[in-house]
Amino acid sequence: MKKGLIGIMVLACVALIFGTALADVTFWSIDVSGSVEWIILDQTGLMPADTGGADEALVIPELKLTAGPWEAVAGAPLGAGYIKYTTDMGSVTLDSAVEYDIFGLSAGIGNDKGIALATEMAPLSLSAVYQADQQYGLGLSYAAGVATIGLAYNSVAWGAQMVATIAPITITLKTALKNSLNAYGLTVAAGSITLDYAVDFANAYTLTGTLAGLSLTDSTTLGVVVTNTAVGTEIAATATTALADAVTLTTVLTSPSVGDITYSGKIGVTF
Repeated sequence: MKKGLIGIMVLACVALIFGTALADVTFWSIDVSGSVEWIILDQTGLMPADTGGADEALVIPELKLTAGPWEAVAGAPLGAGYIKYTTDMGSVTLDSAVEYDIFGLSAGIGNDKGIALATEMAPLSLSAVYQADQQYGLGLSYAAGVATIGLAYNSVAWGAQMVATIAPITITLKTALKNSLNAYGLTVAAGSITLDYAVDFANAYTLTGTLAGLSLTDSTTLGVVVTNTAVGTEIAATATTALADAVTLTTVLTSPSVGDITYSGKIGVTF
C-alpha cells in the first residue's frame, strides 16, 4: 500500500512538473516578513517579567523567494521552510513540516518532513501527503452546486465532510473515525458570527461562539470568543487598534472557566 502510494505520488509529481511546458522564469521576487510584540502590562503590573526578553525581542523573519512557478520559504524556527512548484494542474511541495489532519478533528499524523501534492480539476480536488516516517494522507472533494463533499484518509483515521452554503449562511458537517472511536462537529457561520459544536474521540464536547471583526471605531475592531465545555465557560475578548501602518495595540481580557480573570496590552509591529 505504502510503496504503491509512493509510486503514485512520484508519477504525479513528474506529470505536474514535466507534463506541461515549464513556464519561463521571467522575474525574481524576494519578500521578507516578520513581527515583534512587546507586552506593556498584564494583571501582574507594568512591564511583566516576560516582556522584551531575548527570545521575545529577537525575531527571525520569514524569507520568501519566487521565480516563475517556483516558490521557496525559510524562516523561524530555524530550518523550517518549503519549496513549492505550481502549475495550472496543481502543485508539489517539499516541506520541512507537513501534516495531514482529518477536517480539523484532531485526527492528524503530526508534523514531519515530507512531500505534499494538490490538484484542481474542477469540480474535483485531490490532495496527498507522504512523510519521511512513512505516514501518509489522501483526500478528495467534489463541489456540487451549493454543497461540497469531502473524503479524507490518513495513517490513523478516515473521515467525511459536507459544506453547504445558502447565503449568507454556511453549514459544515464533519466526522472522523479512529480506532473504532468517532469524533464529529457542526459549524454554522453567518457573516462575522460563528457557532461551532464538536465532540472529540473521548466523547468530550466543546461549544464555541465567535464574533470576529466587529468595528468599534475606524481604527479599532473587537473579537469575542465564548467557549463552553464540561469544565465550565471561558470568555475571551480582544480589541485591536491600528496606531499606524503596521503598528497595532492589542488588548486581551480573558475570564477562564477556572481561575482568575487575566488581561494584557501589547504593542505589535509587523514588517
